[in-house]
Amino acid sequence: MSFGQETSLSQFIEIINPIFERELGKRVVDPEDRAASIGVSISGMYYFDAFQRALEANGLTYRETDDVFLVQEAEPEERVDQTEAPAESGGEGGGPPATVDTREIRINAILFNLNLTKVRNRGLRWDEILGSTQGGGQGGGQGGGVGGGTGGGGTGGAGGTGGQRQNYAIQTENLFESVDNILQAPDQISLSQFRRFLNLVEQDNVGRTVANPQVTVQSGEQGEIQIGQDVPIQTTDFAGNTVTEFFSTGIIIDVTPTLLSQPVADTSGAPVLDFIHLNVDVEDSNSQPSGSGPIINRNQASTQILLLDNEATAIGGLISTQKTTRRSGVPILKDLPGWVFGLRYIFGSETTNVTKQELLIVLRAEIVDPLRARAKQEGNQELIDQRRRNAQKALRRLGERYAEDAEFPAPETEAQSTEKGSNPER
Repeated sequence: MSFGQETSLSQFIEIINPIFERELGKRVVDPEDRAASIGVSISGMYYFDAFQRALEANGLTYRETDDVFLVQEAEPEERVDQTEAPAESGGEGGGPPATVDTREIRINAILFNLNLTKVRNRGLRWDEILGSTQGGGQGGGQGGGVGGGTGGGGTGGAGGTGGQRQNYAIQTENLFESVDNILQAPDQISLSQFRRFLNLVEQDNVGRTVANPQVTVQSGEQGEIQIGQDVPIQTTDFAGNTVTEFFSTGIIIDVTPTLLSQPVADTSGAPVLDFIHLNVDVEDSNSQPSGSGPIINRNQASTQILLLDNEATAIGGLISTQKTTRRSGVPILKDLPGWVFGLRYIFGSETTNVTKQELLIVLRAEIVDPLRARAKQEGNQELIDQRRRNAQKALRRLGERYAEDAEFPAPETEAQSTEKGSNPER
């Protein structure tokens, strides 16, 4: 049996009652006639298992009598067991899901949609924009594209470390595979150069930044970022009942970071290196109507990479094709049927545009300070003040860097801003 999570409990019981009467000779009775939704999706499940699953999701149970199955509230002990089950599965040996030693990893993502058609038409030379950088590192992954639409898989790799200024680089690998016939790309590009490139093509209306999300995940746990919507699709179960199921579409990123610590050498007293194993699943999907129902086009990529703290990696190759047809000409005459002396072909014309877009994803992993270190820090607006100071330092460095090449105003120090605020203009 299949049911959507929005199905009410009373409707659920009404649907399964004929099966219970036919198979067991008993009905299901809810004395309180609960109208709340079952809150869980059921797909292709045995009828009695579906009945138990719906009751457990709502904190209910059943009591079998000679004539009926009576729905009632679960005992307090059963509720405790159900609530503690996820916690026991998350920890080792039945422990809590997290401790003070549990580490967290912050994932920063840049989602950029690039119009490949405009890139070719405008003759952009990415090699001059990006250049080549020095750095080392290793990483790898694998990916593939599946779905009803046009698409392809992408691969991503871990970036290498830079020089003494910590210029983090992105290992391109197959990032520019879709335009390899017109572009000779470097093996690595720095993260700052890549950001400037995205800003340039966005200003030239060649691409746009879809989102810049940030998510913090426990080590070994899964984090999900979705930018899109859930598409309802009508399905029918084996009993002929119409069930609405929702499928997630849009840009979906599933990341599972794991913090690992290993010595850099086998000798005693060797320094310990902290690095991140990142398991990434990326999907770019959309839906389109058809005669038999909505069709979901999916482009997917999967990779496993190794990153250092604050290191970034790029995933590309998720290409989608959009075909639009536009008819122009003399009003009314261009829309006449073809059998009217062929006037629609004389006074009108059709233009078909095929646009290819590629989704570029940059992921940067950052190791968050442990709980003990954060507990020693002051908590009164410390996060806001720290981010404000970091922003001021970044603006100050930017002003000092470009002061000789452009007419940038001198960066205002924190003391000057305080003095300016205490002496307002009269």
